[in-house]
Amino acid sequence: MENPRIVLSNRIKNNNIRTDDNKRWDNHLLSSIIESIHYTIMDYINIYRNDTEHDSKIMSNLEKEYYLCEEFVNTEYPEQFIEINREFHETGLILYIYDNFQRIESTKHRRIMFYFMNILFFGL
Repeated sequence: MENPRIVLSNRIKNNNIRTDDNKRWDNHLLSSIIESIHYTIMDYINIYRNDTEHDSKIMSNLEKEYYLCEEFVNTEYPEQFIEINREFHETGLILYIYDNFQRIESTKHRRIMFYFMNILFFGL
């Protein structure tokens, strides 16, 4: 990972925005937090789909719960069922994980989500 201070310095230099240009930076903060939540959830999904250490784990527990239905249980080809019924943007899955973030099995992603939720709901 790059040095965060250098990344911030480059961002400031390339942005060309002055501190006094906008009196309400909190709207930008909220937008950035929501965007970060989205990327955190997408990373969580992606890590479990591409987990090479555990060949049997092709998706996270929350993704399995989301797609679990009677047709899925009765199908002979579960991987094919998921691919056929998967949404393009997976909005439903992302919102399901958001609603159940306390049960994310990855400690890194769960901790990040708790931090974001504390910021959103307690103004930290």
